[in-house]
Amino acid sequence: MKKTVAILFLFVLVGYSTENTSQPMQTECKPEVIVKEIIMVEEKPVIQEKIVYKNKVVYKDKIIYRDKKSNKCSCSNDKPIIGRVEYIHVVSADITQKAKIDTGAKTTSIDAKDILRFERDGKEWVKFKFANKIIEKPLVKDIFIKRHGTKSQERPVIQLRLKLGDISRNVNVTLANRSKYIYPILIGRNFIKDAFLVDVSQTYTIDKNFSAKEQ
Repeated sequence: MKKTVAILFLFVLVGYSTENTSQPMQTECKPEVIVKEIIMVEEKPVIQEKIVYKNKVVYKDKIIYRDKKSNKCSCSNDKPIIGRVEYIHVVSADITQKAKIDTGAKTTSIDAKDILRFERDGKEWVKFKFANKIIEKPLVKDIFIKRHGTKSQERPVIQLRLKLGDISRNVNVTLANRSKYIYPILIGRNFIKDAFLVDVSQTYTIDKNFSAKEQ
């Protein structure tokens, strides 16, 4: 009897052990955590105010001139930014005066008094007074300025070397009576093109004495 009970107990023990080992081992599963960055994107991109002219592109107050051949903007970052008013050094007269930077004007103009034409070595020259100094230069050409409601005015054009900062250029300059204007010099595109960027919100960005230094 004891043997029978022992055998039955052994069978029950073996069956319980087999049942437990037949079940697969369950491991603890952790959910994968995914971190997503939320980026706020505007519905419409911000477009900077842009006006395109024939030979320049205007971004708000900054003027960037185009290369006419490649039609690409010559907007190198190494170009100095100048304001709407700067000190210009007139090398021929060795004098520095305030000048208005006008991107709408093609040619530079200065205030000329007592303009006198004369001949030298078979060529026509022009003698005039600028800032109480006498300047004599060969005549390049004459231009006619037409204004609404008035007669056309003939103005002589000469070449002058002007200097702003460390940039010096020999450019065509129109001689005109600018006594009614605030600034005796008007700097046009023929001086600033491909050399400067213009920010009309600024003035006197380049030191006056630096422009007058000889280099």
